[in-house]
Amino acid sequence: MSSMERASVALIALTSGITLWLVGQRMALGVVAGGALSVVNLYVLRWLVGALLRAERPPRQVGLVTLLVFKFALMGLAIFAIVHFLPLSPLGVLLGVSLVVLSILAEGFRAAFRAQGARAERQ
Repeated sequence: MSSMERASVALIALTSGITLWLVGQRMALGVVAGGALSVVNLYVLRWLVGALLRAERPPRQVGLVTLLVFKFALMGLAIFAIVHFLPLSPLGVLLGVSLVVLSILAEGFRAAFRAQGARAERQ
């Protein structure tokens, strides 16, 4: 699990605890479901893009791109099923999915500042 995925899981756990305390179980479980779905999506996306970049044969690349498109369709269906069939808060699901986006943004800033600090030390 990458540092971004670990940060996402920690942020999801913290946020679900806070929402359980402030709002209730339905919202907190929505945060957990949306966050878990998004973390799995991030992990699979990272694996597929890595495999696509390592693939040297066009047929393998076509297969991986097809899987990537299929994964997005599955993600949409999963979100629909969670919101429509489970007794979870749709806002909680949205918040859970959004937390992973926030951790990606935070990791990007952290990497940029780390690179900037390393560049300043070399000069």
